[in-house]
Amino acid sequence: MSPKRNEEYAMEIAFNGAWRPSADPLSVGAGNFSVLQNTRYAQDGSLEGVSGYSPINPKPLVDPDYDYVTALAICGTSAQSDCDEYDPVLESWAARTDVPSPGRYGNMGAGVENLAFTIGGMDGSGLITEALDAVTDVWESRCDMPEPLRSYGAAFAYDGSIYVAGGYDYTSGNLQDCNRYDPLTDSWSSMTDMPSPARRYIAACLLGYKGYVFGGYDSSDPLDDCDVYNPLTDVWSSGASMNLARCGVYAFGLDDAAYLAGGGEGILFGANYRDCHSYDPETDSYAVKEDIPSPARISGGAQTVAGQGLIYAGGAILGLRDVETYDADADAWASQDDMPSPGRVYLGSASVQYS
Repeated sequence: MSPKRNEEYAMEIAFNGAWRPSADPLSVGAGNFSVLQNTRYAQDGSLEGVSGYSPINPKPLVDPDYDYVTALAICGTSAQSDCDEYDPVLESWAARTDVPSPGRYGNMGAGVENLAFTIGGMDGSGLITEALDAVTDVWESRCDMPEPLRSYGAAFAYDGSIYVAGGYDYTSGNLQDCNRYDPLTDSWSSMTDMPSPARRYIAACLLGYKGYVFGGYDSSDPLDDCDVYNPLTDVWSSGASMNLARCGVYAFGLDDAAYLAGGGEGILFGANYRDCHSYDPETDSYAVKEDIPSPARISGGAQTVAGQGLIYAGGAILGLRDVETYDADADAWASQDDMPSPGRVYLGSASVQYS
């Protein structure tokens, strides 16, 4: 961990109860918990030793007033059932329980509190909705999403609900609709269609209370569309077109801006990109940012964790294991350890919080 991130975590975490577990946990009771000798970051960036409880796996011990956010990579080519979790404090990956239903790719992912959801995908799973409880590491089947079968769409979460837009169905072709999933009632609702053309290989992120959907592919060309969804009114509007048409872009939100990295001209042909641009919804404009350091790539995972952007996996035909974080203040990327599982592309991406 760099000195800058030490300082950030020292100020934000040290007295809010986010603990870094050391090795050698000792089993307690029926194995539901481990007693850990833990360390935490003090204000000067040094590590302090403390003791406490953490869910077996092990996960961080978190104060009720502090949200500890991690990112997950779910499934992907070639129809893998793998699920892996990235811890931004430890800067490392850990395997979680595999998805119980058939392996898939092109699935959409989103997180609501401690639940990570995988939705749809190719290989016979186009309607399946499943949820991983990140605390217990147990998957649960949820209500199937409404037809048609769907893959390569975009998903984002707001106020406890998940919104899934666009995508592709082998029978219907590219999709334009939008559906909302309520985890509390385990039910789906149809929402207003996107205003721009039906498309797949799109990306989405949340800024404030609005969802932003970028790019895509209409079966002929990459697209530069930006659609903005207001879940409070179920109304879509159009943002300024991206300054680079692309599909399979990585999208994440930091502060008041969206960041768009990578992507390409097409899935099986054309150039892939390393470009990164920010989108400011206040000025409805884009700005050029530092290129990603890893190989040009498309259709991986992107999340916001620990105040930084995180992109992982992706590729083209063959999946990659590369992982990078982005510091918006410094406009700088940093390479992290590769994902442990085989390289993958067209995966579901989600973040969960322990609180």
